[in-house]
Amino acid sequence: MRRRRTALVAAAATCLAGLALSACGYTGSHTQQVRQWVAQNTFDQNVQQVILDAHSIELSASKGSALQLRTNGGGLSADTGNVYSTLPTPDRPLTSQLAAAMKSFYAGAELCAVAPSTTSAGARRGVADVRAGLKELSVAHATLLRLGVHSPSTGQG
Repeated sequence: MRRRRTALVAAAATCLAGLALSACGYTGSHTQQVRQWVAQNTFDQNVQQVILDAHSIELSASKGSALQLRTNGGGLSADTGNVYSTLPTPDRPLTSQLAAAMKSFYAGAELCAVAPSTTSAGARRGVADVRAGLKELSVAHATLLRLGVHSPSTGQG
């Protein structure tokens, strides 16, 4: 009896997962679904903007002014939200990796957006968070490549 109930629960979960994916409009193999997700969203351009913003923060923290750092922090904060709005992906690990990267970017952006100077403790923590976001984003890009998804945001488009 217990085995039968477990089998029914597993079958129901499989059906629900299939319905959830089909409701999102993704069909085909797992790789095809991720490719469709990338193509249907503004993922590539949003991620490229986040990367540019992150590098602008690094540059303004090392050679710029507090005003530049705060401005770039505000930009990264907004652009991180654009990437986050494209989630979830059809791939759970990829979704988690992108969410972790966006969380780090957002935390760093918010600290930089209110930094009183480029050398303040908040600015240093903010830049460290942004760098962590870049590392986490590289993990997500590796996942995309592993799935066979080549796009401009992975440097393989």
